[in-house]
Amino acid sequence: MKRPNWSKHVLRIQPLLPEEKSRLIKDYLAKYSKKLGPQEIYQLIEHLATSSPIYLRLILEQLRVYGNFDDLAKEVAGYLIYATPDELCDRILEHWESDYNSAEDPSLVKVLTSFLLFPPTLKLLNTKK
Repeated sequence: MKRPNWSKHVLRIQPLLPEEKSRLIKDYLAKYSKKLGPQEIYQLIEHLATSSPIYLRLILEQLRVYGNFDDLAKEVAGYLIYATPDELCDRILEHWESDYNSAEDPSLVKVLTSFLLFPPTLKLLNTKK
């Protein structure tokens, strides 16, 4: 039996250009009536790792729910120390564990479940509900 040639089905995603990053940052956050200041947008656009669409999306999702806007530049810088989406995901999961997981309230499971069942995550994982 002949093996299928899966290489012709690979979608290659090009790195985001600075203009695309800027538009994505503004458009994504605008859906939630949020916006970043010029300093934070500049931090995100200038960082090489944000050329990866998934890396940028992970940071934007975290910033979307971040509550202390006086500390926002520091929060952005804290995410940008991670070089890859994998490292960034590890940091986000550690953050969730410290914020949402306790012996009295093991709600981390609820948070992870809602994240994993979130439609964009499902598309990324190529699974169905």
